[in-house]
Amino acid sequence: MRPNVLLFYLIPLSVAAFLLTLVSGSIGSLSGWGFPLQWKIGGCTNINGNLVCAEEFDNLLFLAADTAFFVLVGYAVIFVGYRLAPRTIERVAILGPRGALFAALFGSAITLATGFLSSGQLVSPGGFSGQNYGFPLVWKTSLASCPPPCLQANGTYYDWIFLVGDMLFYTTAGYVALPYWLRRLHTAQRLKIHLRSRSVLGVLTLTVIALSAGNYAYDSVYGTGNHWTGYGRLVLDHYNFQNANLVTIWLNDLGPGTVTLTTLYIKNANGYGPVASYQPGVTIDQGALGMISENTTSQGLQLTQTSAYNLQIVTSQNVEVTFTVTWT
Repeated sequence: MRPNVLLFYLIPLSVAAFLLTLVSGSIGSLSGWGFPLQWKIGGCTNINGNLVCAEEFDNLLFLAADTAFFVLVGYAVIFVGYRLAPRTIERVAILGPRGALFAALFGSAITLATGFLSSGQLVSPGGFSGQNYGFPLVWKTSLASCPPPCLQANGTYYDWIFLVGDMLFYTTAGYVALPYWLRRLHTAQRLKIHLRSRSVLGVLTLTVIALSAGNYAYDSVYGTGNHWTGYGRLVLDHYNFQNANLVTIWLNDLGPGTVTLTTLYIKNANGYGPVASYQPGVTIDQGALGMISENTTSQGLQLTQTSAYNLQIVTSQNVEVTFTVTWT
């Protein structure tokens, strides 16, 4: 099989492999999700009818390895097809190396350009605002507690998986449109394009470099990296009363940044009776779940069914949030 044919199938196989890798993120358990390597750790699953959750994060190295595995599987299928119908496999490969490179650079340039176009905005009563960038997937979020160049609690967050997803989306669009466009041109026009392809590829390469640098320069106004340590916003994901005086809660940090739980108070919702207090010292990353499990026996608080309880949480930034739970 000619190298040009192998290169032609690289982009469609990469797109298919990336999607299969994401789908494999639903295969596994709390110890890890993904196939063949577990690139996604944590999440929630049902065990014996109970919803159990663990802190969630992605291993990008394993994600890349799984994608490469599926690309190799795809090439194995192509080789089998080539042995059975070589002319069909080669007839489909109508784009040469320059065409494939053009599509990849085109997809990268369009994706990076969306890093300057806001696709959504959020404003929190807590005093910070945010802008989402990227289309169709949001791969960049800039957060600020005051107008730029204020930097004490600002940051830009990148979702690398969504960034790759957007690049593959636009690359696929270019890969599909380019052959259709070339077929509509005369032979002389195609020859002229071929002779000028090097300069076009050079311009596209410089465009990608300029857009990458421009994104970083623009983001640096807000402060690249995470300057939101401790500013996370908590929501109660779910809870469970496991026995007479043991309550377990799962909290989701919506961001921005991490949040550290310094104190937890458990008391009757009606305000009467003893108050149980704890110092959990749990830190939850943005977008992750954190779990707290406490037994109130030693604190003199008896938990009973059909009763409601207030869970008052104090964070390291002295932010207080209260959730009400009911033992049904």
